[in-house]
Amino acid sequence: MKFKKIMALSLTSVMLLSFAGCNKKGVETVVTANESEVGAGLYLNALLESHSELFSRTGKEDKELLDLTYQDKKGSEWISEQSVMLAKIYLVLDKEMEASGISLTEEEKLQVKNQLEMLMMYNESYYKDNGIGEKSLETYLNNTTKLLALFKKQYDTNGITPVSDADLKAFDKDNTTKVQMYQFPLVNKNNKAISADQKSQIEVLVTEMASKANAGEDLNALLTSYTE
Repeated sequence: MKFKKIMALSLTSVMLLSFAGCNKKGVETVVTANESEVGAGLYLNALLESHSELFSRTGKEDKELLDLTYQDKKGSEWISEQSVMLAKIYLVLDKEMEASGISLTEEEKLQVKNQLEMLMMYNESYYKDNGIGEKSLETYLNNTTKLLALFKKQYDTNGITPVSDADLKAFDKDNTTKVQMYQFPLVNKNNKAISADQKSQIEVLVTEMASKANAGEDLNALLTSYTE
């Protein structure tokens, strides 16, 4: 996917948005508020994350991703707004950490260091091609780790407003749909297409299994019984 082109288009779009406290010193800093700032490299990380998030939700790429409608917004607009939201979070992150009385542990700092080294080892040219330097990537990784620490402080078992495993399971049950899939090959062991009669037999088998699975029978047990 042509991330550099996509991010450039999205960045152009977001820069047209009204944003209180926008930096006037130049392009190296995109957003400022009081003593905090979000640099261009960090903002590009947010833009890339937002683009990847929309791709994971829709499966669309390139221009099709930017032009689609998602949550009543054009794709490029959704990416821009999501990136601005992340930038706003970055602006207050350190103050929230300080107010919550938490800081990254040595283990978390080491994890960030190892992540950074691995990403730069295997993807350095990718990040550089997209205008993201090592320092900006390190800040981004630190920020994602801080967000997780704040999340745990709020919602972990011993958090301010703890969420239990039972609550998570109940939410998962009420808000997700689980899909099991099994592929029936239409070629034989020699990679040759099966006959029309064999295909018809498989279609009958699949229809019967689907009917039983939809009625509540366990799919794995059905697969075992039908493939023995």
